[in-house]
Amino acid sequence: MDTERRPPSRRLAGRPWFLALVALVAVGTGFTARRVLVSPPGRPAAEQAAAEMLEFDLSSLEGSRVTSGDFSGRVVVVDFWATWCGPCRLQAEILSALRASYGSDAVSFLAINVGEAEDLVRSYVADEPFSYPVLMDPTQEVSSRYGIYALPTVMVVRPDSRIGYTRTGISTANQVAAAIDRALGSAERG
Repeated sequence: MDTERRPPSRRLAGRPWFLALVALVAVGTGFTARRVLVSPPGRPAAEQAAAEMLEFDLSSLEGSRVTSGDFSGRVVVVDFWATWCGPCRLQAEILSALRASYGSDAVSFLAINVGEAEDLVRSYVADEPFSYPVLMDPTQEVSSRYGIYALPTVMVVRPDSRIGYTRTGISTANQVAAAIDRALGSAERG
């Protein structure tokens, strides 16, 4: 008779019910985390943002102050991101390609780093450069004000400074381009 005993974790791991329980706990935890991170109290981020004007006064990595007023009358694409966010890298690549197709005369692009120290962001940007200015929101004042609780989040701001598009998660080039075109169209009408 085999007297060697397996540790309890190995005995349980081989049982289908244990694997199902672990999967159920993982899925339940994921839904709870998503609900906490994505659904702040009050209106959903997209609904809240569409009713508001984008206002900020932040430092750039170059050391200058940048305000929302600097972009008055222009369409602005804002990319909220963090260094730890893998999908944020893909979002930055998508936006860089769009920026090249629109040119700087028609549309401005900005990256707003959420909640990280400037030295960390500076080091990251040295290895993974952005083709558009990087602004710092270390206290998350701006991102919290606009209901940004998950990253990446992209906003397209109309020339009247009202937020016309907000999406959490990866925004495709087509989605952002359509929002930019709508915002440019609103400038022609208004």
